[in-house]
Amino acid sequence: MLKRITVDQLRPGMYLHELCGSWMEHPFWRSKFVLRDPADIAKIRDSGIGEVWINVEVGMDVEGGISESDVREEIERELEAAATAPSPLIELPRSRDEELAQARKVIGRSREAVQSMFAEARLGRAMDVEQGRRLVEEIAGSVMSSRAPW
Repeated sequence: MLKRITVDQLRPGMYLHELCGSWMEHPFWRSKFVLRDPADIAKIRDSGIGEVWINVEVGMDVEGGISESDVREEIERELEAAATAPSPLIELPRSRDEELAQARKVIGRSREAVQSMFAEARLGRAMDVEQGRRLVEEIAGSVMSSRAPW
């Protein structure tokens, strides 16, 4: 039976079935062997790998960990939840006329905001950076939403 455990639970005598993570991260040319040397366990810990699969039918077992069947059941539950979850609503693109009307509103608000910023600057006051950020986001949002061909 396979069981997933953290590398902190590794002990000599366990049969290492698989190292979780990229094969490029682990320090061994093979991933299935009996852990005999504590130095090998230290290499696994030092490699940055967080979890491993052990085969308790071939090597020692340890308290805790997650069995392969538990992992499969968890995956099945997650897949079922994802399959039955309501789909997010897709926002339909606006018509050309709606896009132009929205763009005109953004232009009007932008003009007012820029004039206000220049007036504040002429009076020696600090510019409202947050207002500028909101303005830029609104303009960018308008541009991105109107990229559909008409």
